[in-house]
Amino acid sequence: MGGSLGTEGRSNFRWLIAGGLSVLLIDQLSKAFLLAHFTHDPAAPILSFFGGQLSFIPTQSLTLAFELTGEWPRPGQIAFFCLLGLLIVGVGFVLYRGLARGEWVNALALGLVLGGGVGNLADELFRGAVIEIMQVGGGDPEPWSRFNFADGSILIGLVVLVVELLVAEGASRAGIGSSSPLDD
Repeated sequence: MGGSLGTEGRSNFRWLIAGGLSVLLIDQLSKAFLLAHFTHDPAAPILSFFGGQLSFIPTQSLTLAFELTGEWPRPGQIAFFCLLGLLIVGVGFVLYRGLARGEWVNALALGLVLGGGVGNLADELFRGAVIEIMQVGGGDPEPWSRFNFADGSILIGLVVLVVELLVAEGASRAGIGSSSPLDD
């Protein structure tokens, strides 16, 4: 089990922390930069690529907050998101402790998920809403998706974890062993 802090255990921990802190820093710094340096018409993108199909437009995303907490007073919403964030971080560290030595890919993927979650939680707490900075789709009438670096990192981390699980499960059933080709 991965509870040991031998050389490989420390390596897993380094990947977890590196992934999480990298996502958190990139996410928060990109939002701070765009919000501080680009005051603009919310309907006009700061940058646009592929004929407007990929655009940088900082917008507040209140959807999750309102769906989960409705008309709760703001202190209740803050308490709810703090508890939710602590629960997610706790589950992440429980999963981390279950990693075998040398499972740096899974540790990094967990770091991406945790860093993204903390980044979105920081938005809720300090900005009052999650700030989405990118949109895919031209926005006619609505874009296909709005997201930020935290959201993208959560998605990438979860995909890597699922692929690793499927590869390890397939290898286990085939009697090959439990290591994944991604761990080499």
